Amino acid sequence: MYRDDEDKIRDTVTMYMDLWYDRMYNPEYTDYGVFGLFFDKTAEGYPHLQYHCMEARYLVLSDVVHVYGPVVWHDYDIDIASVALDGDTAVVEIRSPFRALSYKRQFMTSGMFYFWITLGKTDGVWFLTDISPDSIYGSDRHGSYDELLESIEELEAEYERTTQAR
Repeated sequence: MYRDDEDKIRDTVTMYMDLWYDRMYNPEYTDYGVFGLFFDKTAEGYPHLQYHCMEARYLVLSDVVHVYGPVVWHDYDIDIASVALDGDTAVVEIRSPFRALSYKRQFMTSGMFYFWITLGKTDGVWFLTDISPDSIYGSDRHGSYDELLESIEELEAEYERTTQAR
């Protein structure tokens, strides 16, 4: 089956978002190195991509440790609203409705995330080169990237303590 560039772009973005959601809802998924396979590390927007994927770790740990306990059920959809293709560059608009039920929460949370992902083609392969917004809360909600990593480190330690206490 012949796959054109738009099909490859849609598949790449869908796989990235699936991994992002998996890591946002499951604290046991700790391999964030897989995201590097999707990124053009030389792209100007690379720091946004790093921030976005690591925010997923912050969110899952923050929910488990501080807020409502682990997510026991979740559902999401990745609606690719548009793909604007211009040679070796593409911009993908994503609308992503989600629902989640947490252990200690008496109600289901739901909402919609919007992302604009930019991709570039290198040697026939489409890589993510930028994402906007890089945080579901807006820029700098968790501070700089280094501050986000420090917060994750603190949450990791708290998570370890809570899981050992069980």
